[in-house]
Amino acid sequence: MKHLYLRRGRYWEIGLFEEVKIEGKPILVIAVPEGEDKPYQVKDRGVFVRSGGTDRIATRYELDEFYKRRSVAKVNNLSS
Repeated sequence: MKHLYLRRGRYWEIGLFEEVKIEGKPILVIAVPEGEDKPYQVKDRGVFVRSGGTDRIATRYELDEFYKRRSVAKVNNLSS
């Protein structure tokens, strides 16, 4: 795999990519690292959750859990 620089908001992150051939056609496979500051929002569409091979709108419970985990992580970072 080769390195690929991805822009996520104001920040650049390193991802990995490789080109493979499927049925003789070139396909670019990109590995994007999981973000640390969830949830991410699609402008004017809401927060989506990856579920199996599809995306869906996050439930209220899932949003509450995202924000709870993010708050705990920030507190843990401040105390370390």
